Amino acid sequence: MSLLTQAIIAEKYGVRLDMDQLADLLRIKKKTIQNEIAAGTFGIKTYVDHGRFADYREVASYLDQCQDFARAVSGYTDLGAATRVLVAHTAASGANRDAH
Repeated sequence: MSLLTQAIIAEKYGVRLDMDQLADLLRIKKKTIQNEIAAGTFGIKTYVDHGRFADYREVASYLDQCQDFARAVSGYTDLGAATRVLVAHTAASGANRDAH
């Protein structure tokens, strides 16, 4: 994971992000995050400690994986081919994690 990504996140949000901060950073609704966590499909590990949080290193790793995936599928016009790349990339990077 990129130290620069970690530094930017830590500078703006601190070392742990609550759900509001995570929603702000990812530009998605907090309820979407909560639903994905409940379904076990959220791509960032979170933990409970008087509220639900994500460690800034986990968030940075997720963003870096998103960037790697975007680079891997750029140029694909066939959704099926892009999906196969996603599956291969996810398996290779170990990104299939438990979000709880």
